[in-house]
Amino acid sequence: MAEAQAQAYERQTVANQRAAGYEAMQEHRRSALAQSAARAQVGASGVGFQGSPGAVLSANAEQSQLDIDAILWNSKVNTTALKTQAGISRMQGRQARQASYLGAAGAVVGGISDMYDISSRQKARAGLSAGVTPRPGIYLGMNQFA
Repeated sequence: MAEAQAQAYERQTVANQRAAGYEAMQEHRRSALAQSAARAQVGASGVGFQGSPGAVLSANAEQSQLDIDAILWNSKVNTTALKTQAGISRMQGRQARQASYLGAAGAVVGGISDMYDISSRQKARAGLSAGVTPRPGIYLGMNQFA
């Protein structure tokens, strides 16, 4: 169960990376289209690219790159979190397996102990029913105690 959960986290990691790559590509495409349209407007207006129009185009390009970097950064953060969850899931699975081994060993020891207790009680009852009375003290033989 823990391994299946870990594998699900790993699949989610891959899906997350692919989605971020696609989103970054789409952002780059939108930015390129917006920059092309802005350049065309500047060119059509007859104003040169020096000064304010060039600064605006440059700022737009920088902002677009920051957006792409943010998309990729968030993907890395999410990927790291998912990989960590996968590792935790595997560790919990190992701990559960070890606990089950210890539980099984405890059950075996408990069962042996219970069998010994039953055997001891049966022997004590057998001795009492045979007329043997246990007494405190030192046994001297032939039912004699000191």
